[in-house]
Amino acid sequence: MKIKRLLFVFILVLLFGITNAAADEWIAPTPFQVQSDDGSRVFYFNPDSDDSNERAVLYDNSNPPKVIYTVKGIRSWAYKSDFYFSDNFQNFVFFPPTGFDVAFEFYKNGVLHETYYIEDLVKESGLIPKSTTKAWWLSSDEKISQMQNILTFKTVDGITYNFNIASGTFADMDGRTMTFLGKSRLILIFAFIAICIAGIISFMLIRYKRKSGSSERKIPGQSEQQEML
Repeated sequence: MKIKRLLFVFILVLLFGITNAAADEWIAPTPFQVQSDDGSRVFYFNPDSDDSNERAVLYDNSNPPKVIYTVKGIRSWAYKSDFYFSDNFQNFVFFPPTGFDVAFEFYKNGVLHETYYIEDLVKESGLIPKSTTKAWWLSSDEKISQMQNILTFKTVDGITYNFNIASGTFADMDGRTMTFLGKSRLILIFAFIAICIAGIISFMLIRYKRKSGSSERKIPGQSEQQEML
């Protein structure tokens, strides 16, 4: 009987340990502000705001301060370290601290302009470790770095990306724009091509039917003329 109890306790301890190992512990976000290098602009974030459209705001550092833009619909669970700004603070990149799909979001003048997904950036998805709240797709060897408007980060499968926050495009370290086509964009492109092809085929079929119909109508007329002759 004692052996069974000990075995039962051992199994519970083992399961509890496994659950804790896979679980994440997050400190609740608190309000913060980020100031531009020249001190002229301040980005303020309040996770406790009930209105998602008033949760984050950029204002100039004047007296009294003037609102430049408010961020539309940003999530409340965010930390200061998740934000990276362009030199003039008009644009920023936000890396969600939790989640399994979104890699990062690009905001332009407070409006979400583009969402980039983990599946678009990581080519070997099997290398991504996952916990109960997050897919850890960024490399643990190298931290995200920023040099002026160029944001550099590395994925778990060893791919390094440079993102230009000012233009909202992927770029090399010299700032030259590089073409990036994620799966979502490829799907849109293929859908557009398919619609165009379907339209062309439909147009050709309609023309063919019209020509066939006109030819059939001409044949009886030609026969009547021959009989009259």
